[in-house]
Amino acid sequence: MIVIVVLVLGAGGYFIMKQGSGYSPPQTTVATPTTQAPPATSPVSTGEVKSFTVTGTEFAFSPKTLTVNKGDTVKIVFTNDGKYPHNFMITELNVKGKTISPGESDTVTFTADKAGTFTYFCSIPTHKDKGMTGTITVQ
Repeated sequence: MIVIVVLVLGAGGYFIMKQGSGYSPPQTTVATPTTQAPPATSPVSTGEVKSFTVTGTEFAFSPKTLTVNKGDTVKIVFTNDGKYPHNFMITELNVKGKTISPGESDTVTFTADKAGTFTYFCSIPTHKDKGMTGTITVQ
């Protein structure tokens, strides 16, 4: 019985040492030609710049809806006409404006790279919950 335990422990130690040595057998990579399918067609950028002025107050945006085409460059000048700090965000499109004081403006520019209807909002705590939201539709 002792001989079996010694053999098992010895074999286990051997395998642990071999793994810890960093040794791995060389691998050969063979390049094989591949045929790629043509890319799926998707709407191509119109190259247009769509500009909007959006104002924020307590606790609303004006206008409440915007519409653009997929691929458009979108420029939004956000002006804080309220009496508290506000900002302009669209999470799904990676748009994050600066938090600005009353009377200030901030400009965000992005490419509308996915179709859908997305919510824009003020991320100051409780402002979104109080209705400071709007929607942008990317067609």
